[in-house]
Amino acid sequence: DRHLRHLRGELETQHQAARGLIQRYFPPGTRMTEPKGGYFVWLELPPSVDALAVHQQAMAHSISTAPGVLFSADRRFTHHLRLNVGHPVDDRFKRAVRWLGTAVATS
Repeated sequence: DRHLRHLRGELETQHQAARGLIQRYFPPGTRMTEPKGGYFVWLELPPSVDALAVHQQAMAHSISTAPGVLFSADRRFTHHLRLNVGHPVDDRFKRAVRWLGTAVATS
């Protein structure tokens, strides 16, 4: 129980820090949904953004995302990304979120 309480606290801290970075670096019009009980955020990007293209660019920079089309059989969610925020918010994570925000803003 003590370990799980500690882990939940760490994940919540990481989640809050990641939300702040997303709000700082992603363009206006980006909406964030936080599924309950997880360590992911679901981003609705501006409608003109092709999330699959952003995902492919990110992979070339060793940044992993999950484009929204993976979660729909009929190719909905073309301007959505799922991000894992369960990682420590270190300099590498901050650079990745900043890079993603710039990629989305210039798409």
